[in-house]
Amino acid sequence: MRLTAVFLLCAVGMWGAQPAMGNKIYVEDPERILIGQLLLDTNYYLSVYEKLDERDFSRPRWRKAWREYKKIWISAGDVDALSLSEACEGNPGPGELLQAIEEAALYRSTDWAFRKVKNASGRRILTEGLSRILKKLESTDDPTSLYDELRELALTGRRVPGRVYSAHEMTAQMLKKQEERNERSSPIDGYRTGFPILDSHLGGLAPKRITLLSGPSGHGKTALSLQWLMNISCGENVPVLFASLEMDIWDIQDRLAAQVSSTDLRVIKAGTRSQRYLEGLTQIETSPLLVSDNEPRDIYAVTAMIEKHALRDGIKLWMLDYIGELVRDNPGFREDRDERFARWVKILRDLSKRLALHGIVVCQVNSEGQLAESKKMSHIADAWLHFYREGPRHFLECRKNRFGPSGYVYEISYDRSTQSLYEMEIMDTKAEEIS
Repeated sequence: MRLTAVFLLCAVGMWGAQPAMGNKIYVEDPERILIGQLLLDTNYYLSVYEKLDERDFSRPRWRKAWREYKKIWISAGDVDALSLSEACEGNPGPGELLQAIEEAALYRSTDWAFRKVKNASGRRILTEGLSRILKKLESTDDPTSLYDELRELALTGRRVPGRVYSAHEMTAQMLKKQEERNERSSPIDGYRTGFPILDSHLGGLAPKRITLLSGPSGHGKTALSLQWLMNISCGENVPVLFASLEMDIWDIQDRLAAQVSSTDLRVIKAGTRSQRYLEGLTQIETSPLLVSDNEPRDIYAVTAMIEKHALRDGIKLWMLDYIGELVRDNPGFREDRDERFARWVKILRDLSKRLALHGIVVCQVNSEGQLAESKKMSHIADAWLHFYREGPRHFLECRKNRFGPSGYVYEISYDRSTQSLYEMEIMDTKAEEIS
């Protein structure tokens, strides 16, 4: 009798330990739950897409679900159970995917399923590799020939990021790069701002780099950055993203329309719709430009937005106007203001390197002409351009250029009525010497 009672208690304990949906008990399937999590929150894709591979899924149906999910996410930006089931030709079916969503709700905001899938994948890779090596070991007289395979298997299991290039590989890549450069009509590698002298010194706004654009408040930084983006977007048909943490969408739209149509901003705000204005709107409408207005965001919301549109819309360049308006986050350790802004710029730089983007961070300066947020930001950035004025004249000073000459000052013509700027000439003297 006592033995039966103990058995029943153990059974109840095991029963209660199982995850439950209502009154149903189910067997945990990390692969199914992971797909359910992706359907439950499509933004979760940004957290796992680089770390997951088709080979991580052991069963063909979930492997196919992952493959089709990626295609739908990139093309539509949203994935539901019905569209995914149709893409998978009914295997898995919509009912099973809805069940996966229910199960995923139990693990919401956790990486349990992802870790389980990755760990199982790692064990599977090692087991299959060791079995293959064991078979070869039984049929060879020289076991030392298998050392390279063992080492390769160990590295594959650890999944060490990055790679090392041999001299032979580098030489081949260098020759290929020179052929590509030789076919270009210009030596500029990056995207062109529309300011020829500046582009020649910077080499254009090249991928995997960060540029700081600073200046006092109200001096035209936003107008300058918007014009660069429109030149790149319209002139080169390159998808770009302008994210403002300061201006609302109506102000951004009016400034863009004034620049593109060469129409006085006051005339636009008065409601006039000239033919030139309408033609300017057509030019904006057909450009691959994305704009986000001033909803409060922290650094992680901004990086998620950039990453999402890099994957979905293929943006190659982004601009943040301006970094001082980011919501303060809690990193879990003590840091001063300088360290916080430097950390934010490093996060943005790492993202741009990983996705091969060029990022422009707009920031303020204090009365001494130094970065108001943090002077440490300039150590991380690849270029630092400072926009300012002396009386009626406007200047752009290159304070840092990691890949070319710095210290040059470019005089800029700025028509405030149409928010349009033009590069006039290069000055040979330093900023403080210009009167």
